[in-house]
Amino acid sequence: LHGISDYRARYQGVFAQYPKNPAELVNRLACGNVVVDHERVRRSPEGEPFEVLAIYTVRDGKIARVDFVK
Repeated sequence: LHGISDYRARYQGVFAQYPKNPAELVNRLACGNVVVDHERVRRSPEGEPFEVLAIYTVRDGKIARVDFVK
């Protein structure tokens, strides 16, 4: 995905498909301009949880890149 409009469209679709998609922030690490969030996500409140790493690269105070590891 490239640009805020692509991300917005992608995640509007995800949350429309899974409107009760709870995510719990387990841990956060920051080093320089990189932030890594360890999240525990469920597709529904009763769903089986799965682990995700969200890796954010920040430039000029804004998120310039996001990578996910599942």
